[in-house]
Amino acid sequence: MKLHEFIKEKLREVIKAYCVTGFAKSRKMPYSISEKGKFLGIGKKGLRLIYETVDEIMKRREAIKNNFSPEFIENKLINVVLLRYFHPSTNLNNALIQDARNLLSCLKKAEQEWVFFIPITNLTIMLRRGFTLGKVRFYGMDKSTMEYLESKYKMRFGFGNSLDDRYSKVMKEINTTTFSTVKISAGEIIKAREMAFDKVDAALNILRLYDQTRRIGIYGEVFSPVRNIYHINLTTKTRGESISRIDFSPPLIIDDSYLSYLWKEGYFNIFNKLLKNKTPTPLERKILTSIHWYGLGVKDRNKLDKLVKFTIALESILLKEREPKRYHLAERVAFILGKDKYGKKWFHDRVYKLYGIRSEIVHEGRKEIKEEDVYDMHRIVESVLFFMIQKLNKFTTLDHVIEWVNALKFS
Repeated sequence: MKLHEFIKEKLREVIKAYCVTGFAKSRKMPYSISEKGKFLGIGKKGLRLIYETVDEIMKRREAIKNNFSPEFIENKLINVVLLRYFHPSTNLNNALIQDARNLLSCLKKAEQEWVFFIPITNLTIMLRRGFTLGKVRFYGMDKSTMEYLESKYKMRFGFGNSLDDRYSKVMKEINTTTFSTVKISAGEIIKAREMAFDKVDAALNILRLYDQTRRIGIYGEVFSPVRNIYHINLTTKTRGESISRIDFSPPLIIDDSYLSYLWKEGYFNIFNKLLKNKTPTPLERKILTSIHWYGLGVKDRNKLDKLVKFTIALESILLKEREPKRYHLAERVAFILGKDKYGKKWFHDRVYKLYGIRSEIVHEGRKEIKEEDVYDMHRIVESVLFFMIQKLNKFTTLDHVIEWVNALKFS
């Protein structure tokens, strides 16, 4: 069945069977509304049909799933129900077919462009123009940066003088702080903001990884606990703001020498490509997932949660679905990181034990672990990640890594 026909059938069932009229009844329904003396209620079964329709739309249309939240599409579908109830058509089927086509066409064309200004606490950028990681630009705010950004967003995107008041308020609020900017294409502000935070957090997780060799990096969350997040809609030329609550972190300073170190190590360029790649290989996707869980582990202050999240990061990069975890993790880490038979045995035994501790935390409610257990799992995950990154020109899937491990094992 075509998608617009599926939508039509579901909405027709909602209108015919699960819309309740009458004020007394509609007041008790999960969703009710009135218009010009008419009252309508949509019950739980009707709403369930709408949720099923949303799921089907997002399953069949990847672009819609990427650009809109489920709540946005739910509201659009409910509006169709209300339209057909309050303004009935002589041929309901034909009207709903056209409504479904119009809805899908509207969602397809509704993508807008946004720029988000996200302030960051305890991160100091001592670079005149900041630096870019992936699709995120990090700035240390000063007068020259303000003038540069003002020129960029007023001239490049054609705002002209109409942006003056809105832009000056944004710049005033984020002055004297470090912040990031990221450009997003999405259909609505909720989805756009979610995508912006994901991209910024992914870039910050890369910086956290550099703690491995220099013992420095971003620990904890770097967004301010209570700070306004600003955005400019480049399509409608409007601005807005929202408030987010996220934890502090210890300070980190990024200057020319630090940035030179990141480039010299050779990983910075690789990570840039990873974050920008729209069609990553299966192994690249596993690396990005692992880095995400690694970042969650670094940010967490609870030792037990840190160990669990670092273990998930290791599982994400080294395991296939539904295969025995403890044994394969220990074996693969041993051959990836062990330099000789003694090193391989140490890594095998250590990962096997650490995974057992993880299981005791998750399944048996263990409350205490040693700092060295968290430290070892932290370093093991980092080392495996850097190994995988070095091998991206050789491996594109986890199967290639497993074949490489098996070749070593039987050589």
